[in-house]
Amino acid sequence: MLAQYNFSDLTCKQEGQILENKDKSIQVVFQDGAYKMAEQIISLYEKYGNRCVEYFKGALSFCLYDKNKNQLLVMRDKVGEKQLYYAQLPTGIVFADSLKDVLHYVKHPQIRAHELAQPIRHNYPIDLQNTWIEQVKRVRAGEYAVVDADGLRLYTYWKRNYTVTFNGTKEEAIAETQRLIRASVKRCMQTDEPVAVLLSGGIDSTTLALFAKECQKEVHVISAGYKGQHACDERQVAKRFAQEHGFIYHVVVLDVDDFQKLFDEYVQYIDEPCFDVSSMSQFALYKKAAEMGFKVILSGLGGDELFY
Repeated sequence: MLAQYNFSDLTCKQEGQILENKDKSIQVVFQDGAYKMAEQIISLYEKYGNRCVEYFKGALSFCLYDKNKNQLLVMRDKVGEKQLYYAQLPTGIVFADSLKDVLHYVKHPQIRAHELAQPIRHNYPIDLQNTWIEQVKRVRAGEYAVVDADGLRLYTYWKRNYTVTFNGTKEEAIAETQRLIRASVKRCMQTDEPVAVLLSGGIDSTTLALFAKECQKEVHVISAGYKGQHACDERQVAKRFAQEHGFIYHVVVLDVDDFQKLFDEYVQYIDEPCFDVSSMSQFALYKKAAEMGFKVILSGLGGDELFY
């Protein structure tokens, strides 16, 4: 996904999957497999204008060009599941969901050593706007950008509210939490692509699997194990759970050879340094799930951070 707005002739060049409205005055560039979402983007933009960004849920980023207004609208989802980078150039502005694609337009990139050191120390970047390339920035989670003849303007359309607003009982809190997770899982299950749930046997993954079972009768689950005897191997627990609750069970086995073979491919997808010790095993697992035909994966990752 890429959009380049040129200030000299006030035009916008877009690359990727593009959907237009009937009179071709509105163009949306979006990620692979998000055709239905692109239709909703155009519909909501025609109804609400730039305020359409307030109506989207889930992992999403897009670039929309309005020829009548000569305006580019760019949005990143509320919690930043999708990356969105940009660079302000002498001739205009370029946006892309890959840092490498933006970097292609930067003639003399300058490295910011401090940003490279952050992931080593914390496992993730602390600065949410600046990248390790001086000229390349991020659209932050919950932000959208408007670009026109007057230049670039960034707006915050959503931010997390840390103020306690729930006044119900413990039982009501449990019920509301379950309702929210159910709604999230149901949204994820509404896809035309083959979907599976990663099942470790722990609380997060088993909860998601059971909620997924409420959405459809046949639910595929995938468990991962490591070649040899390892204390972290939970396949037996996961298999027993799958059999007890009627899931279609799949298993993949990872070993050292997988990591060695996949390393060169893995680093090609990483725009910024990643020092998470589990990132390579996750990448290998996703590769094997794709080879099994699954295009959408539900995972309990993030449960610890959410409920801590």
